[in-house]
Amino acid sequence: LVTGRSHREAYAYYQTLALTEPMICCNGSYIYQPAQQQILDPLPLTHLQTEKILARVYPLKPTIRADDKIIFQADELSSRENIWQISVVHRHIKQLQNIAEFIQHELQLSCTWSWHHQLDILQKGCSKGQSLARYAQQQHIA
Repeated sequence: LVTGRSHREAYAYYQTLALTEPMICCNGSYIYQPAQQQILDPLPLTHLQTEKILARVYPLKPTIRADDKIIFQADELSSRENIWQISVVHRHIKQLQNIAEFIQHELQLSCTWSWHHQLDILQKGCSKGQSLARYAQQQHIA
């Protein structure tokens, strides 16, 4: 299962499909093995990167996927070890495009569009495809 969601959000689909292989979560920010409840190959954002992102997207209210929680308040971040993805939804696409340009060029991070009005911000090098390729290589499939 390869998804833009966290493992907690995607677990019901994983169970319904009776999968056994790990899940690639948060657009490739990490791989999660449910059987061992283990995070593999993590690529989280740093707290400093997160602070810079939040300063740039203010006053918009982003959704932050950290550890095994979805966070809506920045003050909850200090107790979180891993910040996987920050999502920003806005009806003004141009504003999101400006944010994406800043994030990619100034902060050197990755952005992906989950929908025409949702921007997901990730550590550089994170993508569903890249994580799937790394996993396949680790399993000697590719």
